[in-house]
Amino acid sequence: MNKKKESFVLYQGYEDQLQDLTDEQLGKLLRYIFKYERTQIPEDIKDSYIKIAFQFIRKNLDTNRIKYDEICQKRSVTGSKGAEERWNKYIASDSKYSNCQQVIASVADNDNDTEYDNGTDNGNGIDIVPAIKVPSIKSNSFSIPSLEEVSTYCQERGKGVDAEEWIAHYESNGWKVGSNAMKDWKGAVRTWEKKRFDKPAYNKPTPNILKPIPDYSEGESTAERWAREDKEKAERAKETAK
Repeated sequence: MNKKKESFVLYQGYEDQLQDLTDEQLGKLLRYIFKYERTQIPEDIKDSYIKIAFQFIRKNLDTNRIKYDEICQKRSVTGSKGAEERWNKYIASDSKYSNCQQVIASVADNDNDTEYDNGTDNGNGIDIVPAIKVPSIKSNSFSIPSLEEVSTYCQERGKGVDAEEWIAHYESNGWKVGSNAMKDWKGAVRTWEKKRFDKPAYNKPTPNILKPIPDYSEGESTAERWAREDKEKAERAKETAK
């Protein structure tokens, strides 16, 4: 659709041709010209002088309008071509858009050439293609072992680890190794074994050694014998000191 024409041309050469018209006739002629340019419908002009003048002016108005429409049409075509060329250059320079277009074209081609035998019709003539199952990715998150699992593993190791004691310990601290969350419970069992066997001997409780109860049935009581032995040790110590 062409842009609405907002003006028209009156040539200076009209002055000689219109010099015989009165001012009133010129005013009416001008009104006819404006109305014709707006509607393109000629008036039934009664005044023969005005009618003759309007005829040759109308011819120029029609010629100019045709030229204007042709120019608008050419500009429209040129603008469309220019926009298309700029768009094609943009597509060629944008690799992401180009790759996207290739993927879309590939999908469209496969959609036209491939029939889905497993599809179902929803009643509207549209085939519903079954969803593709995406394999789930296994998580490496830690899972708390059962007593049976720990007992079996400890028996296989043969290091004498008490599974119940081990589980009780880590349940109490929230399944943490130091300040970090446990990731490998079997590794924690092996560490437990190492700490258990590397524990210093002096940390182990030493049994109380009790002196035997004195037997007073003998001639010299045990208490008396101990007193005598202590006295003899003291005397030997004095002699050694001299």
